[in-house]
Amino acid sequence: MIDINRCRTAGTAVLTLLSTVLFSSASLAGEKLAYPVTIDLTSRTAYGDLSTARSGSTFDSKSRIGCTVNSENSVTCTAINSGGTTVTCSKYQAAQSMVNAIMNLESDGYVSFQWDAAGTCTYVLTETSSRWAPKR
Repeated sequence: MIDINRCRTAGTAVLTLLSTVLFSSASLAGEKLAYPVTIDLTSRTAYGDLSTARSGSTFDSKSRIGCTVNSENSVTCTAINSGGTTVTCSKYQAAQSMVNAIMNLESDGYVSFQWDAAGTCTYVLTETSSRWAPKR
């Protein structure tokens, strides 16, 4: 014969265990990265994640980073760090691969770009991933 009370107690224990495991792992789940806008004038590189730059309160109120592209495939990338240092590069009729990288950037993504001595964009990297901090 089956003892109903014992089954209820065992069922409650299993549910409690499962909910504890699920909720505790939810708080530990997923890598969350935050990269403030960083500008390296020596290597002519700027990078950062858009969400961290946008949030302002975490690092500062000046940071900004991003790239634009127009219908002529002209690219412009700009970064401003917390100290107010600003860099901009442009490339008229950029390669389609550079345009695609910019067009695929999501609002919670990461962007890195490089430029030459003349201020021409030479490289753009974008990444969209669950590891970037969400919009705040």
